[in-house]
Amino acid sequence: MTLDVKDKSLKEVLMVIPDPRKERGIRYKYFDLLLMAIYAILSGYGCSVDISYYVELNFEYFSNLLGLKRVPSHDTFSRIIRMTDFDYLSTTLEQWLAVHYPSIFKRFEGKKVLHVDGKCVHAAAEISNGENPIYLLNAMYEGGTISLYTKQIGEKENETGQIVNFLSGIDITDTIITIDAAGTTDPILNYICSRKGYYLVPVKKNQPQLFESITRHVEELENSGEFEELQRAEQSNRGHGRTEVIRTTMIKNTEFIFKELGLNSFYGSIARVGVMDKIVSQKIRGELQKTVKRTFLITNLEEISVANMQAIKLSHWNIEMEHWILDVQLNEDRDTSRKDNAIKNNTVLKRFCMHIKKKCGRDDLTLNKFFMGNMRTIESITEMLAAQVG
Repeated sequence: MTLDVKDKSLKEVLMVIPDPRKERGIRYKYFDLLLMAIYAILSGYGCSVDISYYVELNFEYFSNLLGLKRVPSHDTFSRIIRMTDFDYLSTTLEQWLAVHYPSIFKRFEGKKVLHVDGKCVHAAAEISNGENPIYLLNAMYEGGTISLYTKQIGEKENETGQIVNFLSGIDITDTIITIDAAGTTDPILNYICSRKGYYLVPVKKNQPQLFESITRHVEELENSGEFEELQRAEQSNRGHGRTEVIRTTMIKNTEFIFKELGLNSFYGSIARVGVMDKIVSQKIRGELQKTVKRTFLITNLEEISVANMQAIKLSHWNIEMEHWILDVQLNEDRDTSRKDNAIKNNTVLKRFCMHIKKKCGRDDLTLNKFFMGNMRTIESITEMLAAQVG
């Protein structure tokens, strides 16, 4: 679905989304309700009850802007959010953002990097009644805010089985995909290669044969002294009496994998192996203690520097940081919406507002401070939404 949004205001674009309500008894324009919800979320009001309260606080403004005659109830906002077509909502807002707030992608080796990660929304399931937590698969290009494209994983599904289906909706050609260890499987990595994409993923004990093969080879290199001669990158951080060193060593010759495990599975596509050591030194009860955590990485990229391998792996934490913001500052993990498309549409609206904040806010302000500033003037939100909302 492609829309002509170049010269359209946000309100005009929202009008394209089909109204899911029956005509009888309608009091409010559908796109007006969506627009008021966006205003409220940008001011830190996330749930339907709070959105209705926000509109009441700013009734005069919305009356002048939209011709509003009365304050919509929280049931009204709840109903339109859960009934709205998720594909229309996410696609429409994504395309409007692409035109008015184009993303800037950080590239490595001339390629974009796409981080994929799953996120749990605990409150959206009645765990006490035996319901499983709801998971959402999300994606984020390095250098940009988390995508509006998301997929809800059902109770009888799992994250691993849904990643291929999730990636099918994204152009991953010539793109480096990072996923956690759940993505280091045959179907996922072979699919990425078939779409002319690239992967950089960790190897853990969910791939026992590969994990043991790499472990043995690294031990042999260390015992022979060859490991110290390989290309490596290192960075360190100090603070609060703690020193953290990240050191990544690249193994270019991956022939040992093919000899031990053959070319079946995704093993034949592995071009480089990375050994990332996280070394933490700190004083505990007056004594200096050191801990080392080792992670193995694999990639099908032949032309990649060890510095970029390390940077790309570390940048995967950025999507987890976005998830933290959604949970801690936008209260997504406490979202109790359960019916129809409520949980997916709520998360789309919150991600949309995160985009607006990133493009229009000050980099030195947290989201909480950003919201507090917006609460003082609703006019500033109109400016952020490209003004032409009327």
